[in-house]
Amino acid sequence: RHPKLGQLLMAAPLHGNKSSGVTCVKLSPTAEYCLLGYGVRENIPSSVGDPEGEVRHPVTSLYNVKRGMKHVCTLTCADDDVNIARFHPESGHGFVYGTKQGRVRVLAKRPWNYYHT
Repeated sequence: RHPKLGQLLMAAPLHGNKSSGVTCVKLSPTAEYCLLGYGVRENIPSSVGDPEGEVRHPVTSLYNVKRGMKHVCTLTCADDDVNIARFHPESGHGFVYGTKQGRVRVLAKRPWNYYHT
């Protein structure tokens, strides 16, 4: 009845030691994107031109499922360790993540209440 139930449909390698730090994996409302949240710090060199020389680590990574799990981007931060990351339930409205440090970060083009006022 369900010929693909339990079969691997898509996969993507995680570079470096990122796999040990993944704390959550979520699909977007359209299942076009996959969001990974990292809760363990895997340091990467500071970005070029960073005047403070901060050591940053991956916080979230975004993959395009419909393009064969192609890596879209990785958000880095010096302060956050992700506990959970979730897409907004309506497509195109961004995502939110909560940190082990007690913060909540919303990443979107516009404030979420902009769409419902």
